Amino acid sequence: MLCTTGLRRDFSLDRPQPVPTTVLSRPATFVRISNPPEPGVIQSLALARLVGQLADLLGSRPAWCKAVRMISYDIDRLCSREFGRLLETVSSTLISLELLPPDYPFGEHPTQGLFSPERLFRSLGFPLSSLRHLHLTINEQWEERIRSILPVVPNLQSLRLTPSMQYSAGWGQRVTFGPAVSGIDWPTLPSLRHLEVDEMHSVFSGMLEELVAAAPSLHHATFRDPDSEWQPKEEDPLLCALRRCSKLKYLGVSSLCAGKMEDQGGFDSLEQLSLEQQDGSNELPQLLSIKIPAWLPNLRHLFLYPSLQSEQYIPWCWGGEWLSLPEPIKSIPSHILSQIHQSPHLEVIQFPELRWKEQTKADPEYWGSNRPYRLHDRFILVRTYIHPADGRVFTHCRSYSAQFRKVLGHRVFGAENVWEEHTDYDGELVPANVLSAVYHQAGNTTVWTEPGRNVQLIAPAWEVLRRWKALPRPVPLGEEAVYGSAA
Repeated sequence: MLCTTGLRRDFSLDRPQPVPTTVLSRPATFVRISNPPEPGVIQSLALARLVGQLADLLGSRPAWCKAVRMISYDIDRLCSREFGRLLETVSSTLISLELLPPDYPFGEHPTQGLFSPERLFRSLGFPLSSLRHLHLTINEQWEERIRSILPVVPNLQSLRLTPSMQYSAGWGQRVTFGPAVSGIDWPTLPSLRHLEVDEMHSVFSGMLEELVAAAPSLHHATFRDPDSEWQPKEEDPLLCALRRCSKLKYLGVSSLCAGKMEDQGGFDSLEQLSLEQQDGSNELPQLLSIKIPAWLPNLRHLFLYPSLQSEQYIPWCWGGEWLSLPEPIKSIPSHILSQIHQSPHLEVIQFPELRWKEQTKADPEYWGSNRPYRLHDRFILVRTYIHPADGRVFTHCRSYSAQFRKVLGHRVFGAENVWEEHTDYDGELVPANVLSAVYHQAGNTTVWTEPGRNVQLIAPAWEVLRRWKALPRPVPLGEEAVYGSAA
């Protein structure tokens, strides 16, 4: 399929055929090329002719050529010389290039006019100097492919590597990655700011270490690892290189790496951490089943992905019974309260089930809107208030689940839009009536959706908490309870 997108205009061809001049009747900014639903070498060559026609059309109209900014191409194992000609035609303006795994595989064997991507990029006599983003599919020849492409994109700022695996929208064939064998330095990208690996493997560590070490402006790094293929040892070189990145704001790794990161120390610049948990659950209350990495002093946003192998993980069940849940107020366990206080900037903890739901915006204006409820299934919002005189802390956490399922025996129970309240003031749970009075005095509502740390609280609201704290507390006596004297 060939798809071009311009101003309010889309066009696609489902199978190779001549490109009509109306395809680019207006300058296009995006070109999408994919193989037909009946693949094979003959179809691949027909698609190559289609790409060649597109290159000729763009070459004859410089204004249209300059408008092309993005190309997305299902490249698989083979690509054509015409694709190289298309790249040369738009090389001065192309910003984004995606070489993706196709829905249907091409033929297995190279033939005349079709080449491996490695051979094609080695033969290019020009750099893609304007390219800023590259999404690259890798297979068994991952080392050769990366070494051949990176020197052609010297100004790259964003790199995403997608192995051809069943987890990565490939065509179902699991790839076995061998170790790097060349023993020479990797090409580096000094302008790299965003690095993403969809399926991490230990053999990639050396390459990634060199990329990270040579990228002083790196601020986003993600190494997804659902199968725990990468298990870093003590003083892991890649983690050490990441630790030295003074501008790193976002890091996504498995929970196995978190312990090594804590042992090594550093990572003071991190504001957002995404962890794939090995033992995550979908249980309520959410706040009781988490561990906050309190060793990250500037952490603002924590993403926790539940393990797909966990028996407790139930993303969806049909035929359930709906429960009417009360509006619960629960205490905050002392160890979690301590972790919250040791993470003075942490405001949001998310439990996204899909990567596209991972919202990295941490601004309070976003979380003060209704968008999070439509985009995210589960999250915890954190607020803390500190008394300006005595330093006592009032902590209020709000936990939200868009949908919840619980299997008990042969029955499934469910609920929607579940909110949980967790409160603490000076080591005690703040009951509902006191919580309501505090926010009433402050002129606010208990059902806030904007998190914050060290939020201001006016004196009358603190007075409500002080008077409640001074009340006599019940003292257990056997199965009864009596009130002790007020302090």
